[in-house]
Amino acid sequence: MPGPGYLNDSLTNFVSNLGTDRDKAMHSFFARLLLSQESLSTIYRFGGIGGKIVDCVAEDAGRKWREVVIPGEDTQPFNDLEDDLDTNEAFVDGMRWARLYGGAAGLIEIEGDDPSLELNPDSVSPNKPVSGLIIRDRHTLAVDVDCRSGGHQDYTDLTDGQRWHPSRVLVFFGRKLPYHERIREQGWGASIFERVYRALLNEETIAAEIASLVHEAYVDHIGVKSLDMYLDGGEKQAAFERRYQLYKLLKATNNVALHDQDNEEYYNSGSSTAIANLAPVLERHANRIASIVDIPMTRLYGALASGLNTSSQVNALDYEAMVAGEQRSRFDKPLRYFDKLLCRSVYGRVPDGFRSNWVALGEVSQKEKMETFKLFAEAVDLLMGQGAIIAGHAADYLAGQGNSPLTVDQAFADYLLKRDGADGSGPRVPLPETGNQDPGNQGDPDGAELRKTGSGVPTE
Repeated sequence: MPGPGYLNDSLTNFVSNLGTDRDKAMHSFFARLLLSQESLSTIYRFGGIGGKIVDCVAEDAGRKWREVVIPGEDTQPFNDLEDDLDTNEAFVDGMRWARLYGGAAGLIEIEGDDPSLELNPDSVSPNKPVSGLIIRDRHTLAVDVDCRSGGHQDYTDLTDGQRWHPSRVLVFFGRKLPYHERIREQGWGASIFERVYRALLNEETIAAEIASLVHEAYVDHIGVKSLDMYLDGGEKQAAFERRYQLYKLLKATNNVALHDQDNEEYYNSGSSTAIANLAPVLERHANRIASIVDIPMTRLYGALASGLNTSSQVNALDYEAMVAGEQRSRFDKPLRYFDKLLCRSVYGRVPDGFRSNWVALGEVSQKEKMETFKLFAEAVDLLMGQGAIIAGHAADYLAGQGNSPLTVDQAFADYLLKRDGADGSGPRVPLPETGNQDPGNQGDPDGAELRKTGSGVPTE
């Protein structure tokens, strides 16, 4: 309570005790939450939604991965080496364990090199390439820390005792921390669970309570005349217990309750009101968790949050923007360094104009475009073999597809359609003999539909 002549810099009411030492809220404060490696591992492995909080962002950040562009060079050897090293999965694991434990590292193996010595990137070549990328979480690495910068000076792999020079280590940090907190964490970041732990605990508690109530929602009641006569601790009680063991067995098997009509009165009481009232509370806690970790309900829980202002499309766009930010902040710096080593391993140098572009979650990668085009080509071949379409139809469709790997000029497509009389200016392309009449002659005297499809069969 402030002394005479002093005022608090917050609302105080001495009549209602608001803001005084008798106000219960004045005794609430935030305390440091210490989560051990064992606790974090348990939440991730057995905590249900906890594991998804860690995995989905890391996996989505690497799901589409990237497209490498090297002007004047074949990128296939580069992509092959990246696949052999499983770079995509390694970077995803680096982010995964950084989110879980607050930090992770990728140990770069160079064929024939001593990991404890400083790496000269110019020494990497096709004859001395990158041969491996090992991911370790922060708890499997011992580090020397420069207190002035908070940076790591040296690493020791605790699995085998091997020392690694920092020039051979790609670092993945967890959540950023202030300087003094970072020093406390040996230069690493923080786990995502430090921020969401209490919300997760509350949600799991409510879910467990609801699950318990389900068993109590419907209760069998059986009134037995002179019940105390059977509870003698002897033969009568043993016979009584055997009777109700059989009762439970019959009901569990057939859901039928058998009772003595003269001596036993049976009724069932059930109510789902308590469960129905708790369900919105559980949803509110789920929404709070989703907002803390910046993952929409549609991705985290597989369900859309209720409310008039809810939009799955807006949530998806926000989430994609967040994942793109994670790619830039977590992946870009270690990838730039690693790409130089990969380029020297393949080409002996870093080619001019080398760059890589992230494929956004909502975009289609070149590989997916080629797979889609292959299916399209197979469908076109089948339809042309059956006489359902002609080459002009396929060319006309491709001319309107901006994301197709094969570019077709619209003028060439128009030429093919006109050449085969499918644009309405020449003879009509005959339909396959299916026994049906030409729809172009029914209610379409000008042949408008026929000009669109050439055969009365829709192309889309």
